Amino acid sequence: MELKKNSFIKLFFIFTFFQFIFSNNLTTSPAYPRIKSLDSRKDVIFKQYELDVLQAKKDFALDKNPTLMFYLYKTSKDDNLFSISARCNILQETIATLNHISSPSEDISEREIILPVVDGLFVTNNPITPFESILKKNCFKRDNILCYNITVGEEEFTFFPGERIESTERYFFLDSSLRMPLRESVLTSSYGMRVSPITGKNKFHSGVDLAAPKGTEVFACGHGVVQKTGWDNVYGYYVIVQHDSNRSSFYAHLSKILVTKEDKVNTKTCIGKVGSTGASTGPHLHFEIRKNNSKINPFTELSDL
Repeated sequence: MELKKNSFIKLFFIFTFFQFIFSNNLTTSPAYPRIKSLDSRKDVIFKQYELDVLQAKKDFALDKNPTLMFYLYKTSKDDNLFSISARCNILQETIATLNHISSPSEDISEREIILPVVDGLFVTNNPITPFESILKKNCFKRDNILCYNITVGEEEFTFFPGERIESTERYFFLDSSLRMPLRESVLTSSYGMRVSPITGKNKFHSGVDLAAPKGTEVFACGHGVVQKTGWDNVYGYYVIVQHDSNRSSFYAHLSKILVTKEDKVNTKTCIGKVGSTGASTGPHLHFEIRKNNSKINPFTELSDL
């Protein structure tokens, strides 16, 4: 009876998977098996996933090309990149590069991700984050490595089987901390309720005000991509930087903007100069951190305080 059951499961996966051996151009079907639980005692699909991962690792050890397959998984509210990687026995960078996860600290709870059975790096043809850009630039410079073009779902990647991120890429991947945007400043208004210096009425202040002389350099508080620059009657000249999928920073009342949309920035990038544009009573930087679309106290996210 057990033999028949195992044979049925094996046949099921043969017909379910669009399996293939590596070639120069690979295409995969988006109809991947769906894992409901990362517990093989509760989910036969995950049990099969574990067996496929183990087989791929054995193939690598024997210098064989492993069969590349994919599964779908909807993360729980308690899942993070580390826990999923450990439970699936797949490298963090493999899961991250396939699913556009920019750092281990990124919130990936209640999100559908694709889980491969083979370790390696999935380099997107259309990088979004600084990590993806530097990965694309550096991977193709590596000597004597195997890579394949592959379509996963509807997105095209170059897959580097068995490869790991190196020191430069790891710096971008791991450095998710944010820092003060001004080298020297005076805090003149905190996050929270305050009396508005413009209207004289009680109003919630969604960021912090940092006073500094006009023309003082304003730096990006972390690695990211410029999402938007512009003018607002209240905030004056402003810049918005996207750091990962759930965090962005906002810099307002600038006298000058020194970046443009889609520029890649880091903590050494001067994005503008302190000013007093918009509704302002003097030279200062209005600085916000936005997390999961909510404006939070910036000081809870900064590492250099």
